[in-house]
Amino acid sequence: MGGEPVDWKDSLIFLPYGDCFRWHRKNFHDHHIIGSRTTVDAYSEIEEVATRQFLKCVLAKPDEPQEHIRHVVGAVILRISYGYEVKETMIPSFALQIASY
Repeated sequence: MGGEPVDWKDSLIFLPYGDCFRWHRKNFHDHHIIGSRTTVDAYSEIEEVATRQFLKCVLAKPDEPQEHIRHVVGAVILRISYGYEVKETMIPSFALQIASY
């Protein structure tokens, strides 16, 4: 199926509905990984900052929306995953390389 080339066949998004899928979904819910009010509250400030940054970039350069989206998504992932704050002028892929050291 879709996840086999990258060895993700047992990942939740590629599992067919069944016992294994329900077990994974229950663990996500029980450990507040996604979808809970606590999780949403924990990341709301990060998302607000990223949204402000995105809107400022769109106002400054409205002809590059795809690049701005790519930047803000990368910045949010780096902030939540590694605690690394991407500056507006940084390229997230470069910041990801810095954070990995």
